[in-house]
Amino acid sequence: MSVKSFLYGPVAAMITIALLIGAYEYRVSPWSRVQITTDMILENDTIVQNHLRVWGVVPETLNELRLFARENGRRLNSYDAWGERIDYLRLDPVNYLIRSFGEDGIQNRPNSDVDLGVSHLGPLEPQGLQYNAHEGVAHPRLSAVLFAGSSDDSGKWAAKIFVDPMSGAKHLIVRSQQQKDLVMMANHDGVEEFLWLPNHEKIVFTASHSLRYPDGLYVWDLKTDDFYNLFNEEQGGATIEMNGEQKRLHMALAYVTATTPSQIGVFEASAVQSRLDPKKFFHPQSLHVFILDQVIKHIRPLPDAATKASVHDTEFLGSMTVVQGGTGTAIQKAWLGLPMGGDWEESMIAWQDFAAQHSKTQLAPYAVFGLSIFYSDAAAVAGLASKEGKAFAGLSAEMGNTLNSISSAPGYLRAIGAWLAQPEL
Repeated sequence: MSVKSFLYGPVAAMITIALLIGAYEYRVSPWSRVQITTDMILENDTIVQNHLRVWGVVPETLNELRLFARENGRRLNSYDAWGERIDYLRLDPVNYLIRSFGEDGIQNRPNSDVDLGVSHLGPLEPQGLQYNAHEGVAHPRLSAVLFAGSSDDSGKWAAKIFVDPMSGAKHLIVRSQQQKDLVMMANHDGVEEFLWLPNHEKIVFTASHSLRYPDGLYVWDLKTDDFYNLFNEEQGGATIEMNGEQKRLHMALAYVTATTPSQIGVFEASAVQSRLDPKKFFHPQSLHVFILDQVIKHIRPLPDAATKASVHDTEFLGSMTVVQGGTGTAIQKAWLGLPMGGDWEESMIAWQDFAAQHSKTQLAPYAVFGLSIFYSDAAAVAGLASKEGKAFAGLSAEMGNTLNSISSAPGYLRAIGAWLAQPEL
């Protein structure tokens, strides 16, 4: 074989391969990748919907979904046209996300290309409930109904915590009211409570008891999709990172203000305490205030300068910090329709029915907490030494045990439930 023919063979082969690669890249254009990925996601969605029809719930994991597809002679698409994994996330028994993060591989945000995907999140109210920041600072606790969903003060966004009773995961989902397919998710699987920061496209949320992320009070900037933890010593832009040596915290949001700069109030206790006396936890000495100035300031109000109100009443169950006019979801309408006065026995039956009918929702723990408070107060009125008082105290303890056993409840409520079950310890 001559040198010429020896060189010609490999060179020709390399040229042929290069031409084939070029032709493929030309054929699979960015538009084609979008269409291919869209078709993959829609095919995956039909498999999930079929699982929902057969079993009444959506699959818990991607592996379960893949197995179901195989059993039914279907093929699950695991990777998009860019070679990146297609994300499937169950939010609760019927709601879920299937997403491709596209060529950039990151979650979309306002003014960016919307990620390809299918979202099943339930109906989007044209105007959700809103937090009254001007009233909230005067109270030790905001209305619990807001934790089931609320809109920002501009009406551009709606946010909701989805609770998966099987895994215990709690995800915060934000949806645009103006851009149909714009959906964002907070990068923490243990979100407990949240509030919109007035006059900002930002959310503050508490999160704890995750195996992947640290406990903390987080600020989420929707414009940049950045997070930072206000309880992190390295404040000023630290993002959520995996951390095996996490500091466990009990946290309950108290308020945010419409001032400049914004202020955030939160009650906090170490999660080393497995039992929390609600009167001590919701006390000014447990209150932390963060001032979101150019340099974040962390202050502890003096007891004589802070509010003296106690949470050991029913105000937080009502609508005192809700701006009038928002429609809210079906469960929120049911909550706001519950009696706060009148005949005591009828009120208790109504609250018990709500807790039973919505036992798998994010408002159930607050309903059970309220019932325990109602019974505890009734025991005090009847006299703890009386037969009736002892019966009411027993019911309060029973509610406390129930609250402590709700895996999806915020950590502080479970700890309060443990205390209510045996307050004498």
